[in-house]
Amino acid sequence: MATAPDDLILQFSITALTLHCICEILMLPAHFLGSSLFAVFVLFFFYNYVSFQSLENDFNWIRRENRLLKALSYDIESLSNSWAEIDMRARDLSESRINPKMTVLPDPAEVAWMDIAECVVLHAKVIIHKFKEYKETRQKPAGAAERCIWTLKNYFIKDALYYDMKQIKEEINGHLEKKKESKVDIYGTLERSRTQIRSLQDRPIEHESISHKENVCSAADLVQKINCQITSSVYGLREKIELIKLQLLLLGAFMKDLEGIEFLSKTEKVWVKEPKEIIDEAQRAIESFIQRKEGRFSPFSNWMARRKLKRDMKSIDAAFSDLYRRKERYGFKFIRRDPISKSDTRSPNEEVTQIKNRTVKDIEDKKRHWLKQLPNSLTAESDQVKLLLTMCDQWEQIHSLSKEVIAIEGVDKSRRTWLKKMKSTVDVIEENIEAYIKYEAARNKEDTFFMDSIFTYEPPKEDVFSYSPDYASLFKGTDERRHEVKPSVEIERMRQVISCFERTIKAYQIEIREESTSVVGLEEDMLGLISRLTNREPVVSIVGMRGIGKTTLAKMVFNHEAILKHFPNRHWVSIGHKSLLNKIEKLVLGVLEPQEEQRGRENWIKKLRHFLGEERYLLVLEDISTTETWDTLKAAFPATTNGSTIMLTTRHKSVASHADQSSTQHLLRLRTKEESWKLFTQMVHLPPEIPPESEKIIKAKVAVGRCGGLPLAIFRLGYLMIGKHVTEEDLSSVLASINRYQEPWIEAMENEEVSVQLGKCLSYIRLFPRDYEIPARRVVASWVAEELVQQRAEDSPECVAEKCLADLKNRYIIQVLETKLDGKIKTFCLPNALREYRLRNESSDQRLADQFDRGDVTFDIIHGKDKNSPHVLRNYRNLVAILSFDAREGNQPGEDIGNLLNRGIATGCFHLLKVLDLERVFRPILPNNIGNLINLRYLGLRWTYLEAIPSSIGNLTNLQILDVKHTYIRKLPGSIWKLQKLRHLYLNQSYRSNFVQPSGTALRNLQTLWGVFVDEDSPLNNGLDRLMNLRKLKLAFQLELSQQTALAEWILRLNHLQSLRLRSIGEMGEPLDLDLKPFSHLENLLSLYLFGRLENPSIMNQLPQSLTDLTLSASQLSDDPLPKLGKLPKLRSLCLYSGSYKGRAMACSIEEFPQLRVLKLWMLDTLESWHVQQGAMQNLRELEIRSCDKLKNAIGLTYLETLLELKLTNMPEDFNKEIQEEFAAAGENIRIVIH
Repeated sequence: MATAPDDLILQFSITALTLHCICEILMLPAHFLGSSLFAVFVLFFFYNYVSFQSLENDFNWIRRENRLLKALSYDIESLSNSWAEIDMRARDLSESRINPKMTVLPDPAEVAWMDIAECVVLHAKVIIHKFKEYKETRQKPAGAAERCIWTLKNYFIKDALYYDMKQIKEEINGHLEKKKESKVDIYGTLERSRTQIRSLQDRPIEHESISHKENVCSAADLVQKINCQITSSVYGLREKIELIKLQLLLLGAFMKDLEGIEFLSKTEKVWVKEPKEIIDEAQRAIESFIQRKEGRFSPFSNWMARRKLKRDMKSIDAAFSDLYRRKERYGFKFIRRDPISKSDTRSPNEEVTQIKNRTVKDIEDKKRHWLKQLPNSLTAESDQVKLLLTMCDQWEQIHSLSKEVIAIEGVDKSRRTWLKKMKSTVDVIEENIEAYIKYEAARNKEDTFFMDSIFTYEPPKEDVFSYSPDYASLFKGTDERRHEVKPSVEIERMRQVISCFERTIKAYQIEIREESTSVVGLEEDMLGLISRLTNREPVVSIVGMRGIGKTTLAKMVFNHEAILKHFPNRHWVSIGHKSLLNKIEKLVLGVLEPQEEQRGRENWIKKLRHFLGEERYLLVLEDISTTETWDTLKAAFPATTNGSTIMLTTRHKSVASHADQSSTQHLLRLRTKEESWKLFTQMVHLPPEIPPESEKIIKAKVAVGRCGGLPLAIFRLGYLMIGKHVTEEDLSSVLASINRYQEPWIEAMENEEVSVQLGKCLSYIRLFPRDYEIPARRVVASWVAEELVQQRAEDSPECVAEKCLADLKNRYIIQVLETKLDGKIKTFCLPNALREYRLRNESSDQRLADQFDRGDVTFDIIHGKDKNSPHVLRNYRNLVAILSFDAREGNQPGEDIGNLLNRGIATGCFHLLKVLDLERVFRPILPNNIGNLINLRYLGLRWTYLEAIPSSIGNLTNLQILDVKHTYIRKLPGSIWKLQKLRHLYLNQSYRSNFVQPSGTALRNLQTLWGVFVDEDSPLNNGLDRLMNLRKLKLAFQLELSQQTALAEWILRLNHLQSLRLRSIGEMGEPLDLDLKPFSHLENLLSLYLFGRLENPSIMNQLPQSLTDLTLSASQLSDDPLPKLGKLPKLRSLCLYSGSYKGRAMACSIEEFPQLRVLKLWMLDTLESWHVQQGAMQNLRELEIRSCDKLKNAIGLTYLETLLELKLTNMPEDFNKEIQEEFAAAGENIRIVIH
């Protein structure tokens, strides 16, 4: 674009040339020679001016191309360095290199192309430098005379530059054409390499967060300014300006779509800087035209201004064309890699802005209809018919493009803008066609002939480009008068519009790619953090040990669409160990005023306060390690009430507490067993031909398990195994290496003080074998029995034990492998790295654990040479716990443990024993004198397949927990009723374990009765009904309805009941009638399971408000239960199993199931349709639909915005396909599992 002095010279030259022409016309001889010489002089400067404009245009083109070529070279070097780093790390860990087949690097043709490209870049760099020097010296002369003299002196320099630029431009074009002809896909190679590297790195590739808000606002403001200030002054330029407006609107929409995208390559970053330059260029052009001077020569000045505006618009249009072309020529893509972010959510009202959906037949019929309306005298070869056909073809093209746009994913804002403008375009074309048909009919009627047809029509209500329907139409002018336009001109304008649509549709694309490596196990965390951030919490802390995923989670949240919408300003500062002052200066001064950089701490704090106080902001402070760092920053944060939030990541809970004591810390957890394997297999792609049960897979899973669920350790394991043909020796070496990797855990343990109580609890966990999946119930029972945890006034001992277990989890001392529906721990393990790490307050001398390990000191005592010697047990006189993990088949394990117990009891060595846990030991022989273990509190016999237990068990008067679940014991000895301290009794319901309570006796402290079977021989009155302190009850029964009434009345008196499972079954386990009374008075009931035909379905209306977990099976409900159940405010899990509902339709209405997390619909064989309204189940995470064969319509599932996983098991293929298509069309990126 020309500078101001250049414009003066141009005006001067044109004025002088005009005077010369006047002299010639008036034939003034005295002045003719002088004026001719002067004209030559003027023409020289005019040529110089025009050639400089061409030179500057070439410079801008070369500069932009050069930036992209340099960026491409930088990307190649950066990825090569990443491969080298990964290879070095692999060698450091395993003394072997990454398999070259694993690396994805450019092939020889691509390398050769890049070598030449680098030479071109160097050549271009020299030319760019020369032009900058030339331009700088050209700006120095102030006056027109001085500039003329300078121009004469430097004419040949400019001429040389002109030819050099043409040459380098040809080189760049030629080299890029060669890339196309030889099918060199350098960027495709880089993207594949980048994807592979992301799966190998323990942290994602770092990316710069780039905000496009400025571009979006600038584009919108500029369109507004064009509409308001230059509409009436651009006669003859309107079409070009409106085309620029359209491109600005589409560019602004695409910039919005790019918000939150990770730019992993410099090429992407360079390309997105070009729109800012184009917008700035357009801004200068519009400002220059608006500020043109008015005066004596206004007509001439206006003509000059319009002429300059025309040149500028042409230049800007060329810049847009180059922008589209560069993206295609370099072949790079924008990729959205966030698998959870609902980045492409479509508005329910979006169809309002869409073109009417027409089939191919509809379109052809419409075209024939229009053609039939032309006069019959016109032939197919006539110009009129050809013109109409051309307009019809353009109309059809827009319809075709609109269908293409509707199918595009990942660019929600662009899609809406395209569809809106396409609808306007279709309306205009249709009106043009109708007007042309009317004109031809009238002309034919009047027998009027013209050389060039002209038709008249009213302006349409909304034009194709206008920023708002209120603005003037593109094609008809801005005033209210009728305006006449040639059909050929209309067609050309439409051609430009269609071309604009086609080019932008091709350029403005975002590929959605599922890369879940970094987000496995963080989905729930992300949703929780987004909820907190959008609910005006001032400080949110993400806390966790090194390598657990704090930064990964923070970046997922930072780039989520909900956060982009909620926070106008987002900023990220990585603190680390570098200068905090420099970090903040880079954030604030880089955005505000770089010249303020050296004015000291008080100045940047003042600037930061002002900067953050302007709008609602999200500021992420990554890796704060000390409270002093927070204190330094705190002074700079303004006290706002506009919902601004600071999110910090730290390894230290003390730092998070110091930042905001009122805020709950968001603690990250170690990954589960399943999540760990998924992380590993995404990094190390195991050959599909290896069967899951193979020894290699089993050992690999053991290795992954020993990583303790820490992503950093899992990635480290991946480095040890990647790129190899893994052998058994490799796996053994890997396992040994894992055992030595303790740093993150030791660091986490040293950061916090572990209490004496937790130390004792941890020492107990160490008794379990390596890689053992520990059931939480076993540990809780043992801790309570050994009194390692103390009862508090408000909590039971079991509740305190569960809190201790949760505390160990939060300190990363245990890894949770599986959780229950209520979120409590079901199974866990001790991370391998902590097996050898001992706390000062740990001790395990009073416990004996049989792991059937020949290297263990206890082996000979139980299984070896000393197993018949009573004297060796003297060292175990203070023994409080015996645990056996001897899971061998056959009778030997039971005999060995029986022998040990017999010797220990006979010698009195085990008289202090409190815990005897023999779970999974096959049929242990319990001695008849087991009743001598008078201090025993926990007897664990689950999965032992025992058929009976000695009657002397009645002497264990301190026994609190008896677990005979999964045994063959059908009847307990009568002496069981002497165990008045018994609190938890687990029976085997599968074998209909009877629990016949003698009349007048009761276990008044019993809190858990699990797995009992009741029939007509089991007395209820003065029997079971005397158990009034039950918290957990699992009961199966075969009773007449009259007997069930007594059962129902007893249950209603269990005021402390928290969990209830009832099964009404027949001889073969089939469901029978289940007669119950309303449970609304059981205010503590949390979990309810009902199996059997409900005699009183109205109880669904009278469930307790406290209920969190509900399962119905064989209930035979005829009315849709969802409207009733949806009103339960705390319900988190709902399972409707086979026969629970016999209706054909179900519906979930708005605001129903506010807390539901899990929903399972299994084998509802009559269900045909299910409708979910928007606003229902707004916290649902997991949905499973299984074997609902008649279900055809599941409407509204895409409204479940928090859904993470949808399981479709044994469902019809058509149903699965339809569901997948619906989620894809809605842009919902959830995990759909089909079995």
